[in-house]
Amino acid sequence: MPDPLQSLKAMGAAAIVSAMIVLAMVTVRRQASTTWLNLSCVLGIGLGLVVGYGVVSLRLAWPPVNGLDRLLTITVPLALGIELIAGFQNVPRWGAWLLRLILAATIPRILLHGSVYLSDSPEGWTPWQTGMSLAVCGALLAGVWSLLSWLSQRSPGTSIPLAICLPILCAGLTVMMAGYIKGGVAAFPLVATLVATAIGARLMAKRSVALANFRAPAIVGVGVVGLFGLLFLGRFFGRLSTGYALAMLLTPLLCWVTEMPRLRRRKPWLVGSFRLVLVAIPLLVVLAAAKRDFDRDMAPLLGKIQASPCRLLRERFHQSADIRLQLDLAPRQMEDFIRSRAVAVRDHKSNHADRLSIRFFVTDEFHFCVTDEYAEWCNRLRMTAIDCHDFRSLAACGCSW
Repeated sequence: MPDPLQSLKAMGAAAIVSAMIVLAMVTVRRQASTTWLNLSCVLGIGLGLVVGYGVVSLRLAWPPVNGLDRLLTITVPLALGIELIAGFQNVPRWGAWLLRLILAATIPRILLHGSVYLSDSPEGWTPWQTGMSLAVCGALLAGVWSLLSWLSQRSPGTSIPLAICLPILCAGLTVMMAGYIKGGVAAFPLVATLVATAIGARLMAKRSVALANFRAPAIVGVGVVGLFGLLFLGRFFGRLSTGYALAMLLTPLLCWVTEMPRLRRRKPWLVGSFRLVLVAIPLLVVLAAAKRDFDRDMAPLLGKIQASPCRLLRERFHQSADIRLQLDLAPRQMEDFIRSRAVAVRDHKSNHADRLSIRFFVTDEFHFCVTDEYAEWCNRLRMTAIDCHDFRSLAACGCSW
């Protein structure tokens, strides 16, 4: 499991770097324009994410080898680039939205590239399923992105970016409970970066009349893309349910309730607070339900581990919900190896009463986490009848504990 202290350090570092870049760039230039402030937000978000992921030791490969690598090295930088271009005053609004819609339509295909869903294996989708799934996901992303951007234009302030950060934080926790630990950890530096950038941009906007109408499109765009990407990975490469994913993705749209005439005329701080409350309540319900499902799924495993006579297994399982196994194999050999060992261990009938059921999650780093190349079938894999003899046999086949 991830180290909470390390995650907090990453969030703090990301927030400090993002806020300092925004404040420094706007302060250096006396007559800062909205274009300059948008540029500072883009740089603040980008560098903040780099520092945050460096502190949390989130290793990203290039060229990307899994969905999380593609999210953080392709889609998020593309979103930053599009928002940077859209911030220039001579760029037509329809041109900026054309780029956004193209990105929204291609993100699902980018994240699923090389996965079992798009392969020719029996577990892969049919062409009809592929087209329908990609179209629906792209339409959802484009719809949420456009509605939240429109709302931020109608009612500028920090409440919209903060309302996007709340589901990102909830998504990180639920994705981790859904088995995709590495994907959940990626949410924390993103939240810290967006919050710090939004607050810094708002403080600078209040100091200048020319920046009073700044809407922070970069924060909204990167936030929506990041939220969608994390939920998408948790749904297709973890065990996150479709209902939970949709609830967290659509929750920020509750901010539109404050556009009712009676609420819109209230003081800005009151409207912003009401928006955050509207978003936070369903997120708490989703988080509580996900925690209940997690406890229910883990209870049988914990009960068996506590009753097991093998002290080593009990100690290791209490340290982490996922038993980690380091494999000295190339990624292409991983699937055949795990499949063969799964069959061998499952067919081994032990006379011991205690049995341990575990899920094998494999990454490019060869640890027990979820990755897109193998997570679909790994998620359904159950290995039973594991005892000390089986562990020794696994170690003899190239595995080390």
